[in-house]
Amino acid sequence: MIVPVYYEKFHCLADHCRRSCCIGWELDLDDETWERYRRLPGEFGDRLRAAEEDIEEDGEIFHTFPLVNGRCPMLNERGLCDICLHEGEAALSVVCTEYPRYSVFFNGHLERTLSLSCEEVVRLHFENADAAAFIELPDEKGAAAYRTAPGEETADNGLGEALTAQVRDRVIAHLTDRDRPFARRLTEAVLYTAAVQKRLNEGGEPALAAMVPVLPVPAAGETCRISDGRVFDSREADDNEDDVIAGGLEERLMILDETEALDEDWENYLTLMQSGTDAAGLRYLRSAYRDGQTGLGGEDLEKLAVYLVYRYFPRASADGNLYTKMTFAVFFLEVLGDMAAAFRAKEGRLPDRADSLEMVRVLSRQIEHSEDNIAVILEELLFDESDGPGDILVRWNI
Repeated sequence: MIVPVYYEKFHCLADHCRRSCCIGWELDLDDETWERYRRLPGEFGDRLRAAEEDIEEDGEIFHTFPLVNGRCPMLNERGLCDICLHEGEAALSVVCTEYPRYSVFFNGHLERTLSLSCEEVVRLHFENADAAAFIELPDEKGAAAYRTAPGEETADNGLGEALTAQVRDRVIAHLTDRDRPFARRLTEAVLYTAAVQKRLNEGGEPALAAMVPVLPVPAAGETCRISDGRVFDSREADDNEDDVIAGGLEERLMILDETEALDEDWENYLTLMQSGTDAAGLRYLRSAYRDGQTGLGGEDLEKLAVYLVYRYFPRASADGNLYTKMTFAVFFLEVLGDMAAAFRAKEGRLPDRADSLEMVRVLSRQIEHSEDNIAVILEELLFDESDGPGDILVRWNI
């Protein structure tokens, strides 16, 4: 089992958590847990059964605890779980015991990461000195459930798992090479994945496509074209930076508007972005981030980019869309900048580190906790011309 180096340091904050996962999210009950609750005797068993509600979807019955005043009915006034207090942690549903863990079986290993939608994970992730540090631990109980059963292997329409892992490793190694500013490392990783994708789209041998060199970004103003699958789309010298930045913002807001809003925190930020963010603000903020004035510097953005690349690149082994997994990471980083620019417009000041880390949590919760939202974003990025390498270079001022 491959995990981040800080994985074992995570412990639920319980009643000390300011943004409890027991508030705002309905609790789905797996069949085994519901059967246990259904048979539990006594007053507490009666309470569990009274709180449960059956939901029928496509002919199947699902069990859930609907929220009461926005809270899980088992969350008491002290912010503690009554199921844990009465029956112990072993009585929790799979959803409760797994969160904030995310698991995928990839390239011969179970990979488990921790979601940035949890405030304690945000703290651990950004306090960790090495964004690319992963360790191997014995598989946890139940880990076999994530392994692909014989005859049910993931379809390889792209690089395949081994080569996808190879590309991912190269991207992460490049992102964490601190000899150059983060923006340059990020855009060079974009160019690399664009070149690999071009080779694949043209029917190139996947093993050779993965070995495309990671090239330095050309000088500003230089016209660059994909040549022998090595570089990228043209970026003309007369590109208007403000127009490209404004166009990128417009596209991101359009995509975000197509996602389902999962909580009020996100709805508030989206409203702010739609009404209080402009290209000039984003230009200013980009410099502020680069200088670390928001409390998040290049190393923090590196840690966030590595998290996104590590977690989402494995999907390319199945769908073949490697480049969109890279632009998904760029999209996340840029939306975070949009949120910070909107914050500045409303508050009259730059967000500090605590504000910025809270934005990471809100954005992670909105995007990563809905497969439908992830699918919407990836689908739009697949056809979004504003996420071509040239425009990304301009937006990151390279």
